[in-house]
Amino acid sequence: MTDVCVASLIRGRQVVVQPPSATVRQAVMVMAENDIGAVPVVQGRHLIGIFTERDVLTRVIAAGRDVDQTRVEEVMTRRPETVTADCPLLEALDVMIEGKIRHLPVMADGIVVSLVSLRDIPAEIHLLHRRQAAERDAEPG
Repeated sequence: MTDVCVASLIRGRQVVVQPPSATVRQAVMVMAENDIGAVPVVQGRHLIGIFTERDVLTRVIAAGRDVDQTRVEEVMTRRPETVTADCPLLEALDVMIEGKIRHLPVMADGIVVSLVSLRDIPAEIHLLHRRQAAERDAEPG
């Protein structure tokens, strides 16, 4: 299981991003339409932050900000932790647990290529255990 990498989680996924100029409402609508809890914020092709459900709650709603007037760049988390697709899955999980983060941008050549959610990892680990059990059961003897 330690040799499984983040690439196994992101295969076939399209990354959904937002520009820093998007309003909170626009970003939240995109998140709702795509059933995701966060969006990387990119300027051009460069990651400048991440906007999450928690940012909406703590930096917008709790702060009494207007969702139609507040831009994502004002309330996003700047300089988020990132990993590459070849990062071992358990290492990515460690980054998330130690950093108390739920969404981790995946980078390739300086560009965001995907986003891994903490909820993705238990499912992948469960599938790995099932595959390993099936392989053991299939072995003779």
